[in-house]
Amino acid sequence: FTDMNNAINNYGSGTPQPIYDQDGNASDGSTQPPPTPNPTNYGGAGSACFIPETLITMADGSEKKIEDIELGDVVKSEIGESTVEGIDIHIRKETVYSINNSGHFVTANHPFKTTEGWKAIDPKGSMKDHGVEADRLIVGDTILTLDGEERVTTIEAGNDVTKVYNLRLDNEHVYYANGYLVHNEKNVGDGSLGDP
Repeated sequence: FTDMNNAINNYGSGTPQPIYDQDGNASDGSTQPPPTPNPTNYGGAGSACFIPETLITMADGSEKKIEDIELGDVVKSEIGESTVEGIDIHIRKETVYSINNSGHFVTANHPFKTTEGWKAIDPKGSMKDHGVEADRLIVGDTILTLDGEERVTTIEAGNDVTKVYNLRLDNEHVYYANGYLVHNEKNVGDGSLGDP
C-alpha cells in the first residue's frame, strides 16, 4: 500500500519538504506557498478511525455510512453542526473494537466523549493521533450518545481490517459515529489535511 499512498499523495518522494510557519515563510528559504492539501487523504499519520460501514449522523438527523460521506456534507455535532472539510482514508491493517456488543467499528485511538471528559481505549494513541488528552475508556464509563448517555458494559477487540475512515470538520470538531459522540482528527503537519 505504500506505493499506492505515495502515488496518490506524493508522500515519501525522498525530497524533503520545507516547513512553513504561520506567515507562509518556508524553512528552506523558498518563496513558494505551501502546497494545497488534497481533501481526501490516503494514508498519512494517525490511525484513529472507523470501518467503512460506520453510520454518521447528518445535520438533518439522517445517517450515512462514513465511506459515503462527501466534502461539504454537514454532520451533527454536539451543540450544532459541522461541515466536512476533508476525509482521511487509512489503508493498512488496523484492529477494531466493539463497545456494548455494537459490532467492531472503531480503532483503539479514537476519543469518545464521556461524562468525565474524553476517553479512548488507547489514550496515548489518542494524544498522538488527535492531540486530544484522554483517559482510558473502561467498562463502567458513560459515553455521550445521540440519545443521551450509554454506560459501557463491554469493550472487545475484533478482527483486523485494512481500510478505515475519519472526518475533518470545521466548527466543533466532534460528530456522532454509530450514535456515539467522537472527536475528529486534528493533527497537522504530518501528512494530514490542513488546519481544521
